[in-house]
Amino acid sequence: MAYVKMRWVYVSLVVVGALCLYFSLDSLSPSQGEPLAFKKKNEDFLQLPDIDCRQDPPFLVLLVTSSHEQLLARKAIRQTWGKASTVQGKRIRSFFLLGTTNSGDLSRAVAQEIEQYHDIIQKDFLDVYFNLTLKTMMGMEWVSRFCPQATFVMKTGLRHVCQYLLSDGPAPGQEPNDAVFHGLPEAERVSHQEEVQQVVCQ
Repeated sequence: MAYVKMRWVYVSLVVVGALCLYFSLDSLSPSQGEPLAFKKKNEDFLQLPDIDCRQDPPFLVLLVTSSHEQLLARKAIRQTWGKASTVQGKRIRSFFLLGTTNSGDLSRAVAQEIEQYHDIIQKDFLDVYFNLTLKTMMGMEWVSRFCPQATFVMKTGLRHVCQYLLSDGPAPGQEPNDAVFHGLPEAERVSHQEEVQQVVCQ
């Protein structure tokens, strides 16, 4: 008799625990009413950048994670350290990684941005913090499928750029990482730092 009671207590605890876990996951959803699984069945790219790596392969591809709200930040990057350039004969190109958004206004703004700059890589998954892994995988897939000719690929994000720009400089004995600014002279690099700080890191 005691064994039967203990078994029912155990089963009851398992059921209660399962219900608590279910409601906890639902409350931790990163977007209102959205589940934790955001990836959709469609694996195709929604947007591809305007570049033919077979004809003119870049030496370095910079993949910048961004969000739909950061239009001004992307514009500042395009005008400063992220603009297409050639350094010591080596071609450098930057592209922005985006998912999708439920906001119609932001979708239309990004659509205009894509039409103007042709430098956004986009797939069909909800663009939230919990999907950064999908965003990184999307960038690597794009390189593998459409630009394997690139010599080097570097992925970064606006948060990492801000950490660099707002830092006090390299540690003692460490060389400054001017490569992120495409080898610009010190005065011009500092000028670009100030420009990007005002828009990207505000």
